[in-house]
Amino acid sequence: MAFGSALSRRLEWIKLIAIWISLMAVFGLIMVFILVPNHTLNYAEQVRSLHISQQQLPRLMFAVGLLLAAGTGLTTWIIAVYSSFRLAGPLYRMSENLKTAIATSEVDHVPLRHGDLLQDDALLLQDVSAHLVHHYQSLNELVTQAQAAVVQQDDEAILAAIHALNGLQGGDLHDPNNSI
Repeated sequence: MAFGSALSRRLEWIKLIAIWISLMAVFGLIMVFILVPNHTLNYAEQVRSLHISQQQLPRLMFAVGLLLAAGTGLTTWIIAVYSSFRLAGPLYRMSENLKTAIATSEVDHVPLRHGDLLQDDALLLQDVSAHLVHHYQSLNELVTQAQAAVVQQDDEAILAAIHALNGLQGGDLHDPNNSI
């Protein structure tokens, strides 16, 4: 189904993005070790540096936490909006197609946008709708034949129409044994 293949493509993209972010983080860590000078400080300078770091650490951690939360929220929002357009759009289009088919008794194919999910499901829905329209047309033909047989008072034609209607009630329209 197209939904599964589209989902697997999206998962591949997520995997590639995660690998690239991991590689950039490792590269950044290596650059920190290379570019940060290794100063040998005496004991007093190390204690002063530690004291300054302890004073600045809560603000730095809070700022980095806010930055990470904002980045995560923004990324999640972008993914949710993009995914919902690809899923909600086709659902809305199929819903409107069904409303039109119910109102007009016609099954028109209105294609979904290229790249939308549920392409195969839309085709299946169109096939089911066409099958139902054909089924109801067959029922109407048989009822018309039965009404004509009643008007003509032809008992054999009435029984044949009843048998045909009983056979069509739950039978397969494409069954060669089904007399329509």
